[in-house]
Amino acid sequence: MVNRNIAAVIFLIVICGTFYAMLSNENINTTNTDTNLYTNDSNHSNSEIKEQVQVIYDGSWNGSITQGYSSNSVKGTGNRVYGVTGKIVSASFQKQDSGNGTLTVNFLNNGNIMATTSTSASYGVIQTAYPF
Repeated sequence: MVNRNIAAVIFLIVICGTFYAMLSNENINTTNTDTNLYTNDSNHSNSEIKEQVQVIYDGSWNGSITQGYSSNSVKGTGNRVYGVTGKIVSASFQKQDSGNGTLTVNFLNNGNIMATTSTSASYGVIQTAYPF
């Protein structure tokens, strides 16, 4: 019971921080280098990225990843991995189609899945957070 209460408090703090960041800065910085959010590309090997948000879906999706007071909008098709930094990272993703495929968001630490959330609903939404 105590673990649920702690998780609920952490989740509320993340949500409040996200809304505060949105309200206090209408022009949220979405550049990758300023917030240490990057995909696994030729400039960053997977061995460098210890904490990651992984998106798995065959179709198109949109989302945002929040780290502290920085929020980044992301979109794509297929699977992606984003390197993140921060004590608490929250993620919100939505399927962009009515298909019954499964959209999955994983929080990875050193390649290990620490938390996972998924949806198969039409235009399904995932809202989740993880305290690295």
